[in-house]
Amino acid sequence: MTSTDLYPRVLRALDGTRAVLWPRELLLEGGGVRRRIPLKAIARVKVQGDRSRRLTIVLRTAGHEPVTYGLDCRESRYVQEFAEAVRRVLPEKVSGGPFDGPRLVTEEPLERRLSPRARRVRWALGIGYALGPLALWAGGAGAVLVLVWLLFPWWLFALRWVFGSGADPLREIWGLRTRGIVTEGRLERSIKRYAVEGPVVDYVYSYVDADGMRCERTGPQGGRRTVEIRYDPARSGVAKVGRGTAGWLVAQGVLFLLQLALALWGPVLLVVLLVKGLVR
Repeated sequence: MTSTDLYPRVLRALDGTRAVLWPRELLLEGGGVRRRIPLKAIARVKVQGDRSRRLTIVLRTAGHEPVTYGLDCRESRYVQEFAEAVRRVLPEKVSGGPFDGPRLVTEEPLERRLSPRARRVRWALGIGYALGPLALWAGGAGAVLVLVWLLFPWWLFALRWVFGSGADPLREIWGLRTRGIVTEGRLERSIKRYAVEGPVVDYVYSYVDADGMRCERTGPQGGRRTVEIRYDPARSGVAKVGRGTAGWLVAQGVLFLLQLALALWGPVLLVVLLVKGLVR
C-alpha cells in the first residue's frame, strides 16, 4: 500500500460484519466478536460469488484443508477495491517452515460504543418523545393524537424488523431456489444439544462449493453419511439438506405475511382513529 493510502480501509458486509484493514492486521468485526488476523496469517484474498460481491479470506495452513472467512457485500466495486488493498500489503514470503495461520487468529468481545454525537442525538430524541404528549395535550389535542404519538414509533420499529431480520429467512430460501447449486455433503460429526423440547442432535456436513472451497452446514436435518446439499453461491453459509425448496418457500412466505399483518394493523388502526377524531 502506498503512502497516499489511508488507514483504516473498511468493507461492510450485508449482515453487518465489518472488515477493517490496518498496516499489520485485518480485523473482522461482527456477531459480537472481533477477530484479529495478522497479515502474515493470510495466504490470499479472492473475489467470488454472484456478480463478484463476496470477499473470501484464505488463511495459510500447514498442508490442511483451507480455512476461510467470507463477507457478502452489496457492491462489487467496493469488494474489488478492498481486495486490492489487502493484496498490496500481504507479505510475499513467510519464513519459519510449515505455517498454521488459524492459530494466529485471536478473538475478543466486541464492545459497541456510541460516539458523543450519537449520544446527543439519542438524548434529544428521547426528550422530544417524552415532552411531545405534554405539548399536544397543552395545545388542546385530543387523546387520540397523544396515543398516536406514543405508539406510532413502536410500530415503525416493528415494521423495520419485519422487513429486516424478519424477512431474512424468506430471502435465504428465495436465493436457494433461484441460484442454488446442488452438491454432495458428507457427514463429519454430530452434536448433541439440549433445547426446551428435549435433546436435539445437529449434524455437521461438509461440502465443496463451485470455487473449490470447503464449507460446512450444521442443523438437525440429515443423519445419513452422504446427503444432497443445496447452497447459495452468492451468500456464504446459506445451505440446506436436500434439493426441494417449494415447501420451505411457501411456509416462510406465509409466516412473513402474518408478521407483516401483525405489524401493520396497529398503524392502520391509529390512522383510522386519527381521521375520525379530526373529522369530529
